[in-house]
Amino acid sequence: MRAMSGETIITEADDGASFHISLGDLLTFTLPETPTTGYRWELEPADSDCFAVVNDSFEPGGMQPGVSGTRRISLRAKDVCSTQIVLHLRRAWDPEKIALRVVSVKIDAN
Repeated sequence: MRAMSGETIITEADDGASFHISLGDLLTFTLPETPTTGYRWELEPADSDCFAVVNDSFEPGGMQPGVSGTRRISLRAKDVCSTQIVLHLRRAWDPEKIALRVVSVKIDAN
């Protein structure tokens, strides 16, 4: 985890951790992804009263076709809450319960 002014960066290494953030702060997940394999990070539906998704983008690691890169998903805390945020690395056509990797963090926003 890396904290910047008003933004907390979360990586796979933070799986299982707890974070305290302030209202209005950003929570940004930066996760390795190779979308050409079919595996993409998906955000499990989160409490929409608590967080708003403000960015979901992929940044390729180079110009070659099929190159891996980084998925960035940013959420903004918009209400006081305590919740679990879960992301799954999975293929869209696989059953929901099948994921290659899972990242889960507990967030307290106030």
